[in-house]
Amino acid sequence: MPTNTITPIPGIDLTYENANIFANIQRLYLDYVQWVRNYLLSVLENVPDQSAAGSRFSIQMSKEIYNALIKYISEEKVLQYLDIIYKFESGNWSLANAYKTNDKIGIDLTIKQWFKVADEYAKFLYENFNNLDEMQWRDILYRYLNLKIQEVNAFASGNYDLEIKLYDQVEDIAVEFANSMATAIIKMQHQKNESPTIERVYRLR
Repeated sequence: MPTNTITPIPGIDLTYENANIFANIQRLYLDYVQWVRNYLLSVLENVPDQSAAGSRFSIQMSKEIYNALIKYISEEKVLQYLDIIYKFESGNWSLANAYKTNDKIGIDLTIKQWFKVADEYAKFLYENFNNLDEMQWRDILYRYLNLKIQEVNAFASGNYDLEIKLYDQVEDIAVEFANSMATAIIKMQHQKNESPTIERVYRLR
């Protein structure tokens, strides 16, 4: 669930527009983790809606992320971000399929590659949403991955109660991630608005 608590940003007033940025980015990433889970469970269960769930996540969710972020970073950066997300979330399906076939080597290789992509992801986030340093972004992503690994294992083992509890924690991390990104966006907007234009500089002379 979205949190009603927003950490104050020193030197920046929480305007209606800023509050909307927090709410919209939170909703975006809560939808994101929900559709990751829906598709993940459909893969593990081989349900008939597997293709539809995959399309909903990969196509519609990509559009939603694109439309949300194109307001704040360049199209080149948004497309780069979507490419990283695709590689990052592919670990879910690789891990699920490895569990289904009891491929222990595949499980280990998938997890190892997954964390390597997380390092690339953290670097991108730091370079473009540098409210947090690279290590802090990496910590969020690593905690997310550890939960997803446990979640896949719990579901594959038939421990559905545990899987639900783990997913609740995934939602908490999604909100933490979203709030950090929203804070970075608000800071970028504030700096952009505060940067003197040529006309303002001329008037100050």
